[in-house]
Amino acid sequence: MFGSRGISRHSDVLECAIPTNQDDLLRLVEELKRRGNQAFSANVLEEAEILYSHAIEIGPNVPNHHILYSNRSATRLKMGKLQLSLEDADAAIGIDEKFAKGYFRRGQALMKLKLYSDAVDALTKANTLEGNNASVKKALQEAIEVKGKAVERPMSPKAKTAYNTPASTSSVPKAVAKKPTTSTKPHVEKIEDEEENLEKVRGYKKLADGRVTTFFNNELSEADKALIGDIAPQKIQDPTAVQIAAVEGGSAWNQGNTFEERDMTKYAHDRVTALIKALPALPCSLSGTAGTIAIKDIKDMSGDASIAVVRGAKRYIFDLLFTIECEWKGNNGEAIKGLLKFIDMSSDCGGDYDVEVNVAERYSHSKGKDFHQALSSKAKGGLQAALFQQLDVFVKEYQSH
Repeated sequence: MFGSRGISRHSDVLECAIPTNQDDLLRLVEELKRRGNQAFSANVLEEAEILYSHAIEIGPNVPNHHILYSNRSATRLKMGKLQLSLEDADAAIGIDEKFAKGYFRRGQALMKLKLYSDAVDALTKANTLEGNNASVKKALQEAIEVKGKAVERPMSPKAKTAYNTPASTSSVPKAVAKKPTTSTKPHVEKIEDEEENLEKVRGYKKLADGRVTTFFNNELSEADKALIGDIAPQKIQDPTAVQIAAVEGGSAWNQGNTFEERDMTKYAHDRVTALIKALPALPCSLSGTAGTIAIKDIKDMSGDASIAVVRGAKRYIFDLLFTIECEWKGNNGEAIKGLLKFIDMSSDCGGDYDVEVNVAERYSHSKGKDFHQALSSKAKGGLQAALFQQLDVFVKEYQSH
């Protein structure tokens, strides 16, 4: 998808008229975001920045606008635009003050700017909002360690004294007069052999025949020649016989390993759906009533996936959106339904996917608030943790292609 044609390949979404219909506008913003994610995953950062920027500009009121700022913050961080990356992270937080990834992006930018105290504060906030996120915990620990090392330590009194006190003249040993020798042997000055000296100097070596030469001399001995054989360059008689090995998984025509993309969208949709539906019902008690949470259906599966060969390296790209219908059933016969909407399951998330929870009866059902809290939890044993494990299975299988 990404090659030498540059940003003009995206003229259909960058130069089209901005839709006045809200649904059409949302679809355009999602397409810009999708292409931006693909460009980011392929490390084509300039394209990613332009695509995210256009989505931000035309869709200030679309849902999940803060994610666009977060994605552009990550892009600009990799581009070295540290201050702009920080501003984007702050914009994401300004839209949603409970957006953990916004604080994570802010912390990353502050670390690069060497503002370690502020970085620790931002990452601490991210960790408070998402305590089970391994990436956040790791970044916070690293920030704390760097902050501790960056603080100048006061010089110890002992070291300060030793460094600042001038040496005493009494510590300098006095010269001892040598007694004249009584030897009658004439002094003969020894002139060392020049080649013997050179052999002791770094960069020189002595050959088997006794000659001294530099290490840059690759002259072979007769024994070496007999062992290695004839290594002189040989003319290729049949140039068509020379083949460049293609990257495993690439097609035969792409012998130069420049760029190639294989569509894996159907596989990704089908496999993610199958893995989620295979998840068994999980035990869950609400307000003291025992019961289970079960997956009922998966709706609105969209987005795409592809495996790209970019300059000889394989990249596994995916950006999926879908909604999971789930239901809690109590042992007493009560039931309540809810939705988990995965709004950003992409290859650049590192397993940290954005999920929206919706319980229509949150305030009207006696178990509504507890059910919403259960669906929102990422704690071990909960539904989100189980879903993330299934999605990890998908990623590992996908990357084995």
